[in-house]
Amino acid sequence: MRIKGSLYVVWLNKGESRQPEFAVRFAPDGAVGSLTDLPKFLREESLWTFLALSLALANPQVEGALRDLHESGSAEIEYLNISAHDLRRFKLV
Repeated sequence: MRIKGSLYVVWLNKGESRQPEFAVRFAPDGAVGSLTDLPKFLREESLWTFLALSLALANPQVEGALRDLHESGSAEIEYLNISAHDLRRFKLV
């Protein structure tokens, strides 16, 4: 089964001098998700690997999210269709 929704990415320590840390959450369409125990990624490269390779998002989606993170500290990737298995496996819900 596949779940439609949006992926939210937040740069947790934007503006600090330490290594960038990001949190990711998936929100199914029409549902409210929990903000506890979000998957976290150190460094932009590990976030890119997760989005592009693990979730197999298209390069324009990943690049747009990274651009938004640099500009505002958060990003939303809408209109996704992710398998329930992957959502559980990556602890996105």
